[in-house]
Amino acid sequence: MQAVRSRLSLTDRALIYHYTDRGFSHLNHALHAAPNAASLESTGLATALRKLRPYAGLVYSGAYLTPDQLRHYQQCLASGTLVSWPAFLSASTALDIAKWHLGMATRQNPKNCLFWLDSRTGRDIAPFSCYGPNGPKSNEYEVLFAPGAQFQVLEIASELRQTRIILAEV
Repeated sequence: MQAVRSRLSLTDRALIYHYTDRGFSHLNHALHAAPNAASLESTGLATALRKLRPYAGLVYSGAYLTPDQLRHYQQCLASGTLVSWPAFLSASTALDIAKWHLGMATRQNPKNCLFWLDSRTGRDIAPFSCYGPNGPKSNEYEVLFAPGAQFQVLEIASELRQTRIILAEV
C-alpha cells in the first residue's frame, strides 16, 4: 500500500476522493455531453489513474442506456464493432454492490443495465475512495475506467428488471 501511495501525489489522491464523493456527477455529465472537451479535473484524474496498476478481472456496474444506446450496443454485438464509453466508468469487484446501485435507481438517476466488464485497464481506486476501506463510508471495491475505454460486446440478455450486458475491454 505504501508503494501505491508513493506513486500518487496528494493532489492525485484528492482528485480520486473528490470524484468518488461528489465530483463524479458533473464531470461525467460534461464528458457525456462533449467527450473531447477535457477539463483540468478530468485530465488530472486520468493522469492519476495511469499511475495505478491496471486491474485485470471481472467487475460490475449499473448504468442507464437510452433505447437508442441499447440498440447501438445490440448492433455492436451483431457486427463485432467496439463500443467506447465517453466518461469515467465506475465499477465494483462485487456483483452485489453493482446490483445495489441498480436497485437504487431514481427518476433523476435511472439505471436499467447491469454491465459485466472484463477489465484490463480499469484501476482499483478503493484505497483512495470515500467509499473505500479507509473512507468514512462503506467499501464499494471500486475500479475506475478512464474516458474512452473500449469494449467488445459479448452478450446482451434481457432480464426481469434490467438488461445484462457482458463486455470485454480491448
